[in-house]
Amino acid sequence: MAPSPRTNGTHRILGPLQLLDMYGFPLDLTAEEEATREKCFSTQMKATKRWDNYTDPARILRASKSRLKADQLKKKVRTGVPPSLRPLIWFYASGAAERQDLGGPKYYRRLLKEHKGEENKSTHVIDLDLPRTFPGNIHTCSEEGMAKLRRVLVAFAFHNPTIGYCQSLNYIAALLILVVNDEEKAFWVLVVLIEDILYRNTYSQDLMGCLVEQRVLKHLLDKKMPKLSRHLDELQCDISLIATEWLLTVYVKSMPAETAARVLDSVFQEGSKMLFRVALALFKLNEKALLETQHMGEAVQLMQRYTAHLHARDMFMKTAFDGIGSLAMSSVRKSRKTAQKIVEGELAERVMRRTQFQQERMEAANRMNGTATTSSQANTTKSATIEMKVERPDDRLTSDNDDDGSASGSSLSSEHLPTEQLPSAGPRSPSPPPESKPPPNTPSRKQSKKYNGEQTGKQTGRQTGKQTGKLQSESENSESDSSDECLLDSASETAAPHPDKQTLGNKEATDQPQKKRSLFKGVALF
Repeated sequence: MAPSPRTNGTHRILGPLQLLDMYGFPLDLTAEEEATREKCFSTQMKATKRWDNYTDPARILRASKSRLKADQLKKKVRTGVPPSLRPLIWFYASGAAERQDLGGPKYYRRLLKEHKGEENKSTHVIDLDLPRTFPGNIHTCSEEGMAKLRRVLVAFAFHNPTIGYCQSLNYIAALLILVVNDEEKAFWVLVVLIEDILYRNTYSQDLMGCLVEQRVLKHLLDKKMPKLSRHLDELQCDISLIATEWLLTVYVKSMPAETAARVLDSVFQEGSKMLFRVALALFKLNEKALLETQHMGEAVQLMQRYTAHLHARDMFMKTAFDGIGSLAMSSVRKSRKTAQKIVEGELAERVMRRTQFQQERMEAANRMNGTATTSSQANTTKSATIEMKVERPDDRLTSDNDDDGSASGSSLSSEHLPTEQLPSAGPRSPSPPPESKPPPNTPSRKQSKKYNGEQTGKQTGRQTGKQTGKLQSESENSESDSSDECLLDSASETAAPHPDKQTLGNKEATDQPQKKRSLFKGVALF
């Protein structure tokens, strides 16, 4: 619903009672703040008559080029541009009209047409920022208002791909649209402000220009208000914590819209040094309160609250022009030159540290991967060794030795021996792993005889049991030989005979490679 204007520049929305300023921002004022606003508006209305000679665009252009007339225009601008004349003054005094002539009358529309529907990183971030740009404003939060803002920001992103889009440009562009009330003219004013008026690289990817401006502001604060500067240093309150938003948004987001518009009046006329005058004025007006702060957060919050409720724009701008002393543009340029070198060195060192950190991370990752690989290989080797020990135990078997150390016979039955455990005499080819593992404990020969004899004796008597036991032992010996032959069939054909009982010599093994051989042929196991 369209607002109805009031005489003091405040609008009322029909329906629920809500106060809006002249640009559609909601107001929540105390009685003192409301009285201050009305006084400032009354002063502006009285000064409107003095601007009658500047309603002609050609005259404004001539005044901006002539030094004498430029000084006269500057004095008028410092007292405040009437809201009705701001679109004209901003467009012509800033140089936007000349930039439009250079680009051509159809440049803006052609830019939008050529890149219609094109999407990139800038357009993606723009779409995310649109609903967050002055959500309380009745114009920018509307569908039409967001569409205008998007077109201006997208056109600038394609016009200046080096910058593209930087967060904070959305706030500047939104206020320009509200004040100038013309989408294309707002685009050209934005172009002039970013490319011609503000310090270069302020909106670059590394924000180098903004960092330079912060150093210049700190230098000016040291010079103009040394006591306050020392106090902020003691609190470890870096100037960037307070001034970054001021410099990036040109105070548009930090101050009420009417006060921010008053700041932009002088920025378009006098240039970027007005950013420092305004910042120093804010510190000057809050110097006493800041000196009483005890910690960094308290100082930052104090400045944020003050700027958000700064409706006494006449008093504030008077302090900016008359309360901080002279501020020549030549001194600002000199400070910028010095700060530029320092910032470039810091950024280069930052890039070097980042690169070094990334290299260290890569080296650490490679070392970890190498350690993991070595550990994995060691575990694999260890597992293989353990498996080999399990599958290929020591060939030395427990045996009854003679006095001269020669083995008289094996103490393990061949039916309980895996193929790999068979003793060898000479080299042999690797054998496949056994299909099943033998029982862990095998009875000795004497135990087997005793056991078999006792079991048989219980059934037929002691004597008969002994004879039967002997017969059973011989029978089992024959069966053991047969079992040995079966086991050796699955083993390597190059297995050698028992060292004590070589029934098959090397010649026989060579002449008859296909013949099955028993390693225990002729050996009495029981």
